[in-house]
Amino acid sequence: RQPECPLVLDEVAREAFWCGQRLDLSSTELAVLTYLFQRAGQAVLNDALLQAIWGTSLDEGGSLWQVRSAIKRLRQKLTAAAGRSCQIASIRGVGYRLDIASSHQSATPAHPGWSIALRIGVVLVIAALLFTVAAGWRLMRRSGGNLTTLVWYRQQRVPAGVLWLLQRGQHCAQGTDGALYCFDTAEERATAIDVMLHDTAP
Repeated sequence: RQPECPLVLDEVAREAFWCGQRLDLSSTELAVLTYLFQRAGQAVLNDALLQAIWGTSLDEGGSLWQVRSAIKRLRQKLTAAAGRSCQIASIRGVGYRLDIASSHQSATPAHPGWSIALRIGVVLVIAALLFTVAAGWRLMRRSGGNLTTLVWYRQQRVPAGVLWLLQRGQHCAQGTDGALYCFDTAEERATAIDVMLHDTAP
């Protein structure tokens, strides 16, 4: 008995792989293969294929030639990719059955770089969101949780809610006059505090 060979369908990239080889399929051929794959080991009626793939039926003028032609091309391409006979079995007078070891993967196993990049991107987005929330929380805490509280930012008084929405002025300090002064960087805040202390020094 020949070793089983996995069929992998990549729904994201709309590609199919058999025995590690990418199958050069048309959209119709891929649709037929996917339909058979989802019912692997089961008899699939010719009429069911016609309705699912071509939107017609034998009663509505659909032709078995369409199904047979697509199956023939699929068999040729599967055989060429794996160097062995394809296991799309014909059921006389009924339809077809896919007898093949299958591994359905909706991710992109054939392109691990995409998967890694996606994971890194998700981590970076989550980290950015956490930083944004933390920075916004610090600003809201200093402003007493009131979005309309006016704070000093770049020599202008603006509502704390505006800075929070724009993600600006996240580094704040209370001045000697009791007002809240906000800056874009911790260095700017430190410099401003030094100036305040110097100005109030005896």
